[in-house]
Amino acid sequence: MLILLMWGVTSAVAVFEVSLVKDIAVSVYLYLQRDNNMQLHMVMASSLAKIVTAVAGVIAAVFVTASGEFYSQNAGGRRPWRFFGWTIATELLIATIYGLTRLIL
Repeated sequence: MLILLMWGVTSAVAVFEVSLVKDIAVSVYLYLQRDNNMQLHMVMASSLAKIVTAVAGVIAAVFVTASGEFYSQNAGGRRPWRFFGWTIATELLIATIYGLTRLIL
């Protein structure tokens, strides 16, 4: 039962972080493109946001599927806990980078 909870939490956070990754990409792009033609850059940022959302969404879907399979095959061992730790560390890193881009940019 705990494995199912671990999978559910990490999967929900991974799906939520798709929007964070999109915001990071758009913020960095707009920060690097500061000049007079801001309207063009906003159109490009919108296109970038769609592409990043699609790619990150596919990665999140693959992660949810693969991690569910991994947890179900390795239930009761130490490997799911290590995988859970790495997953949480990666998700915290993405959230930290998002927070830093909000502060700096």
